[in-house]
Amino acid sequence: MDSLFNPRAVAVIGVSEKPGSLGTAVLRNLVRTGYAGRIIPVHPRLDMIEGLACTSSIADLPGDVDTAFLALPAGVTVEAVEALAAAGVSNVIVGSSGYAEGGDAEGIALQDALGAVGDRTGIRIVGPNCNGIYSGTHRVSIGFNSGHERVHASGGLALLSHSGALFDLMARRLDALGAGLSMFVSVGNEVRCDVLDYLAHAIDDPATRAVALLLDAIPSADRFRSLAERARAAGKPIVVLKLGQSELGGAAATAHSSRLVGDADAYAAFFDSCGVPTVSTIEGLVTAGVLLDRHGYREGGMVAFSTSGAGASLMADMADRHGIALPPYSEATLAALTDHLRYGRLLNPTDIGSLKGMAAIDDVLDRTLGEDGVAVFAGLVHTMPGPSRERFVKALGRASEAYDIPVVMISPGGLPDDAAEAYRSIGATVLSETDCAFEAVAALLGGRAQAATATSQPSAALAPLQSGRMLTEPESLALLAEFGVAIAETREAASAEEAMAAARAIGFPVALKGVVQGVAHKSEAGLIRLGLADAAAVSDAFASMKTPRVIVQAMRRGDIEAMVGVTRSADVGLVLVAGLGGVFVEALRQTVSWALPVDRASVARRLDASPLGRVLLSARWRHAGSRDALIDAIMSVQEFALQAGSLIEAAEINPLVIGADGAIAVDGLVIPARPSLDIAA
Repeated sequence: MDSLFNPRAVAVIGVSEKPGSLGTAVLRNLVRTGYAGRIIPVHPRLDMIEGLACTSSIADLPGDVDTAFLALPAGVTVEAVEALAAAGVSNVIVGSSGYAEGGDAEGIALQDALGAVGDRTGIRIVGPNCNGIYSGTHRVSIGFNSGHERVHASGGLALLSHSGALFDLMARRLDALGAGLSMFVSVGNEVRCDVLDYLAHAIDDPATRAVALLLDAIPSADRFRSLAERARAAGKPIVVLKLGQSELGGAAATAHSSRLVGDADAYAAFFDSCGVPTVSTIEGLVTAGVLLDRHGYREGGMVAFSTSGAGASLMADMADRHGIALPPYSEATLAALTDHLRYGRLLNPTDIGSLKGMAAIDDVLDRTLGEDGVAVFAGLVHTMPGPSRERFVKALGRASEAYDIPVVMISPGGLPDDAAEAYRSIGATVLSETDCAFEAVAALLGGRAQAATATSQPSAALAPLQSGRMLTEPESLALLAEFGVAIAETREAASAEEAMAAARAIGFPVALKGVVQGVAHKSEAGLIRLGLADAAAVSDAFASMKTPRVIVQAMRRGDIEAMVGVTRSADVGLVLVAGLGGVFVEALRQTVSWALPVDRASVARRLDASPLGRVLLSARWRHAGSRDALIDAIMSVQEFALQAGSLIEAAEINPLVIGADGAIAVDGLVIPARPSLDIAA
């Protein structure tokens, strides 16, 4: 793609003397931003426009035109792209709308035809329905967005975006942070060239040090994962802002797991599995991109200082909200710094006011930034008197340089210019929004790579999935048990006599459940009887069920009910979900998700931060080992899902009873892909 971002000559088709002409805006932007190559407007009747000599037709373009911008109505673009390819142009940026984005048959047909021209001729198509590209490295602005009108500093951050209109906002944020741009591309409808093609180029681009992605969706989960690994190996961190939230829906909607994992959850889990941090705001995306450009991913926690006790408390709250570790100072450091304290105990975050004065700041910063596990320093500061600020800045600069610690300074409302410049002089990034700063720091610390989970050869137990029908509960439980899930003892019965015999064999009390094909949630259908204490109760329950078959199951009671499931996202594939379960699982929505494959350590990390995980780790939880039993169940469901692959839409265990006996599956549901029967919700 070098010829796209560093073309020898650029042609603009669709120029006009009429006010508001997109093509003419592209011409002006190329000129005003200092493009050094030839600019060739194409118009059949004009000799000159904007001081540039026109070429009368595409066929007359010279052979050194590498990139063309097409500002023509959608209906004539296919013919124009054909002509550009015939003229030897390598790249065309299609700025017009009117293609598949509208969902109408005509627009879809036009986009298909455009793609067919590209496939046949090999011309690279950017868009359609895009704003253009910008190269900060080569000073090339080919686009009509207001962000294309200005010169942006050359730098190491690539902005790859499904939104062209937000370029100006992102670029202004980048300018305000004193950072530079390697490239920007508005990917549009992605005919032939999708966002992952541009990501691959950014990874290979010598000028790019970090990539910020503003995404609607990704075209291939497997390719993104591969590119994320390539970027990591190249030392080029990635940060993502994912747009849009929706439910997965589809055939698997009968499973709680599918209702609990929306599109945003699936993507968040997927990016986490790739070791790619995500943010939720434009400010956070650009700020995180700048920090990653300057410092790369860092592993560890944060030391935080504030010029007030309230500020220190706020920093602790914000760090907790964004999942940033604040490692406590070691006993050796506390002992060494005790004499510097006016009161209390030295804590992280540190209130500078608790120190005896700035005379102590050199020693305090040197020891705290030199602690093991410290990866970043953040300060929440107000305006300090000149001598105090000068001493603080010098001490912070020496310590951060000595230990290679990135510095982020936060001052809501901003600092005086001289104070801000003093912090920037030691390499600090100075920010005025607290939440954005912590979001960006979390991204700086969020690039944890995961080890892929290997799977064995597919099990013969998967044969029932070939039918395409939803499995019954006993079939689902038996299948999950094959992959290591611990299940409550379960037997099937087709008569009252068989049910009583099964209950005697299992031991009272038991549960009785009706088996009805296509009914997923039995409690809502009145097909469950619990706590049956003797044979007579079992016989009566069987008669009341009015179903030809039942299952008899050992009653399992624990102190908490969980759910573990897996569902399919159309974009990122299979997603695990686990959390608090029971009949109110959807109302509670206290779950966490992981994209497959995921390693055990990553499962434990996210589970432990969830409400269920905090319960299992609390001092009042009585059953040692039950957390590990839950993780065992999650990993077993993953193994089942990885082996089943495309054969399943969803599966879940709910409830998974957790208590003295570990984690025992009481109810199971497996939904094969493309079920042939109607599924009752």
